[in-house]
Amino acid sequence: MKKVISILVLMNLIFLSSFCIAGNEVPLTYNILPDIANNYVIDSTTTKTISFSLFENETDLYCDNMPLEIVDNKFSISIDNLNGLNEFVFTNSLGETCKYNYYISDENGYLEGYTLNELGAMPHEVYIKTICNVPIIYTSEELKILDDVEEIILSLPESMLENLDEIKLIPAKHTSNAAGITKYNKVTFYNLSSYSKTTIKNIVIHEIAHTWAHELTKDKVIDYSYTDYKEAVASDRNFPSKYAKRNVAEDRYNEDFAESVSFFFINETSFTKKYPARAEYIKELLEIDFNK
Repeated sequence: MKKVISILVLMNLIFLSSFCIAGNEVPLTYNILPDIANNYVIDSTTTKTISFSLFENETDLYCDNMPLEIVDNKFSISIDNLNGLNEFVFTNSLGETCKYNYYISDENGYLEGYTLNELGAMPHEVYIKTICNVPIIYTSEELKILDDVEEIILSLPESMLENLDEIKLIPAKHTSNAAGITKYNKVTFYNLSSYSKTTIKNIVIHEIAHTWAHELTKDKVIDYSYTDYKEAVASDRNFPSKYAKRNVAEDRYNEDFAESVSFFFINETSFTKKYPARAEYIKELLEIDFNK
């Protein structure tokens, strides 16, 4: 059985090698690799070009029928003076075509024609503002809390924001009544302006803590079971909130971690006094230099 598996692995390696070596084997739609995902929104006040890489060299490549300058299998496109929905059409000498669409803001952050899926057909003016390299997409209804969100983000260490790629502020309730939902590196907040300033701070840091935890697990600093963190929780013998306690009872330590990080930054002195083991654990994580 092992011999059969080895033969199959060898055959796959040979196939992949020939695929990579052969020229013009990769269809153009897969050959162009954008730094900014297709159909994404761009803050023109902080981003002036869109950069692309090529998986395989293209000798002749055009954007909207204009030849592109390719250096080391990379090229970029200027977005100066562009706003709203823009389509970039790439072609090569083989007649292949691929398209990328981007919503680009004007100088005021306005995203003309952009709609938030979370709001369905409801008409809203949508804007974007970049804070600490984090794009925040919001509507005019949520403008009143944008300063609060910005203040919170600026108060956090850079290491906590490295895996945060997007924040959305949605002026509507989620079907689950959740105030915030995190998916790996993106956070969406719902009806955030309906909460008190203190609660907003708790909600925002809590969700950002989830994106930080995801980065920490990718770097194998913590494991998915929160093994070392469980020891800190057991040592403290208490919980920062009923929500944290309820989740620990169901063996979900990620929520206790997010709650603890939030309360730690809201009042470090008070939190450290009540939950010394958790506080020490969080401080050790914050001291790790991942650039070494």
